[in-house]
Amino acid sequence: MKRGLFYLLASAVTLYAAMLYNSESLLLLFYVELALPAALFIVYFPWMRRLRVRLEIPVQVTEEGKRLAVSAACYNPSILPGITVVIKLRLEYTGRREKAAFQGSVPGRGRKRQNNRDGNGYACIQGEFLAGGAGTVRIRIHRIWCLDPIGILAVPLPRKRWEHWEEKILVLPEIIPVPVAVSKKSRDFAGESDTFSDVWGGDDPAEVFQIRNYQPGDKLRSVHWKLSAREQELMVREQALPLACPVLFYLDLQGAGGRKCPWGAFMKIVASISMGMLLEGCRHYVIWYDSGEGDIRRMRVEKEEDLYEMLLQVFQVYTLQKPQDLEELYRKKYHNLEYVTVLWLNLELKLQVNGQEFRSYQGLDLEKELGRQEIMV
Repeated sequence: MKRGLFYLLASAVTLYAAMLYNSESLLLLFYVELALPAALFIVYFPWMRRLRVRLEIPVQVTEEGKRLAVSAACYNPSILPGITVVIKLRLEYTGRREKAAFQGSVPGRGRKRQNNRDGNGYACIQGEFLAGGAGTVRIRIHRIWCLDPIGILAVPLPRKRWEHWEEKILVLPEIIPVPVAVSKKSRDFAGESDTFSDVWGGDDPAEVFQIRNYQPGDKLRSVHWKLSAREQELMVREQALPLACPVLFYLDLQGAGGRKCPWGAFMKIVASISMGMLLEGCRHYVIWYDSGEGDIRRMRVEKEEDLYEMLLQVFQVYTLQKPQDLEELYRKKYHNLEYVTVLWLNLELKLQVNGQEFRSYQGLDLEKELGRQEIMV
């Protein structure tokens, strides 16, 4: 596009020089300069409009502050020399938008080059952008321009020629070390749970951990009499050990989706505190209201994969949320409210522990403040 403006300027200079020096040669050159864009338009325009582009993102997850690779597979059905493709992207974060652009040349069919598959008019054009904030980023193709080899024509590609014109990626927040102390009450917590240990037995009669031979000290009520009669020796049902979560971590998303929402800082705090509890072996529930589904949600977090799955689910919240009584909704849906500690974090970046304000992170350096004070659960 800049080349086109430069070409017009050069043509104007040629015309001025031809008039100034009364030169027929310069005037002829000016006529050639006028005819060249028209000739390129006639030759290239039909083929430019038939170009096909498919957006490709090899990695759907990245970390905050890192660069993400974006590529576009381009197909040129003509036998003409390389057509330059300029791809403009719109990056939509929560509450803000950015733009990025990259370009490359697509050879024609039969012109085998390094990045041309079997000479069939294919090229993979690569670019990258900086993942500047945590959250779900929607990558949209905003516009595609096709340029001739000289670069003086810029023809927009019809949208029907785009494939996968929108993609989503997850930008994970930076996880900051948070000191977490797990109380004895939390470590010994034996509440109800649908998840049971596959290593240790317990005392939950609703689930059988294993059936084994009788050992001195086993209670007679745990003997499996039918199996014992068949095996001709005493066999015992060993009950399961429920793995309950002693911590409820409420995420108050009231106001989510606004342009002034500190979404990145909020999710950084959530990820850091949750990871701090994981490192100390503390299972916990993360609870939030999903305005899209109109229902309360919770996720059990007991390993690192659960943490990233939880972040992915929470990042889907875009709409502005009205005030909700999370505890009441949770009580109605899950009935069981056994716990040791309740954590509550809102979008004002205020953290409460068991109803008492623990810390406000608004306007502070999170990297320093999160590691400054130990959280007791």
